[in-house]
Amino acid sequence: MKHLFFVVFFLVFAGCEISNERKIVSKETAINSEIKNEESFNRGFIKLNKQYYISQNTKSISNDELIQLGDIEPPYSLIKNRGNDTLIVIKKSDTLFFKLIDYSKDNQYDPTFKDLIRSLFGDSIQ
Repeated sequence: MKHLFFVVFFLVFAGCEISNERKIVSKETAINSEIKNEESFNRGFIKLNKQYYISQNTKSISNDELIQLGDIEPPYSLIKNRGNDTLIVIKKSDTLFFKLIDYSKDNQYDPTFKDLIRSLFGDSIQ
């Protein structure tokens, strides 16, 4: 029982810490940040301006290669204009463009718990 209490307490505490700390970059966020070293990288996210986070899985729209934002080695500049879903990465003389991940859309490859329960027990459970 003691171990169960500890696990539940830890999960609640960790969840509160993450939700209070992270603000994900959205279409309405303006960013002009220098990523100087890998200290900005944290658990699949890149920390910007000590306030916002962006996923390292953000995909490039610059060319046919499959490049993600996390694949680029610092230092580089990251720019995003308000009202736009495109990130501009400037590294030395190269400029790359990335499209923000739209977290409001359902992803068929990222099922929710509701989808899991429905697949296990059918549509009879609401």
